[in-house]
Amino acid sequence: MTDKKRTKKELEEELETAVSNNASLVEQYNTLYTEAMQIQKVAGDRLVSIRLLEAFANEVNAALNKLRSDVAEVNRTNQAETQAAEEEQN
Repeated sequence: MTDKKRTKKELEEELETAVSNNASLVEQYNTLYTEAMQIQKVAGDRLVSIRLLEAFANEVNAALNKLRSDVAEVNRTNQAETQAAEEEQN
């Protein structure tokens, strides 16, 4: 294996190539980072929307349960009154 010594010009060219590659990689990193931050913001906005919809759905569900309970109570009262009226007629 022969160990070739590199000249100053070759080293400068290697350094220039490495610096250029590094600049390219930094630019790609910055682009990806910016895109990731935008995606994270969109995800955060969606999470807020989902939580608002969940709260709304829970409130609607609670209102429906209350309405069902009230209707059942009215039906029981009406049924009791109907039975009492029928017993009076007999």
